[in-house]
Amino acid sequence: MNILVRRAGAISALENRLKSTLEGKISRIETFIESANEETDSVEIKVKLRTVIALQKNVEELRNNYYAIPNVKDAELTAVDEDLHLLEVRLESLEVRIETILNSSKKSSSGAVMKNDNFEIKTKIPPLDLPEFSGKYEEFSSFKIQFDDLITNNILLSESQKL
Repeated sequence: MNILVRRAGAISALENRLKSTLEGKISRIETFIESANEETDSVEIKVKLRTVIALQKNVEELRNNYYAIPNVKDAELTAVDEDLHLLEVRLESLEVRIETILNSSKKSSSGAVMKNDNFEIKTKIPPLDLPEFSGKYEEFSSFKIQFDDLITNNILLSESQKL
């Protein structure tokens, strides 16, 4: 019995260190997100989002590990469960804030998007000076060529931008 108590104490100490590590990681992500602005790289923000999702799984695993410890008092489990719940709330809040940042950067980006298999390249397109058609039949072919070069054949423009 004494071995089980010592083993439970050792596991509990390990679990407590893991919980402290999770708290530190969450705090670092919170600090990063608070300092994020329009110029923060969206890839970096997406990596933080993936980290938040992984941390959510880690919290659930940690909860399961605590519950698997033999001879733990209900009061201790309740306290641990409350601590883990607070971590979950912080992570959910971070996930919402990160998604909000990503969505607002997508909406505010008026740049074109070129997609490759694994990444997107976004570029800002300067305002286009569209050619004006004079209405003269003889000048239509020149106008059409200019328009096609600027708009129709421009791979940097999305379909909605072309419209």
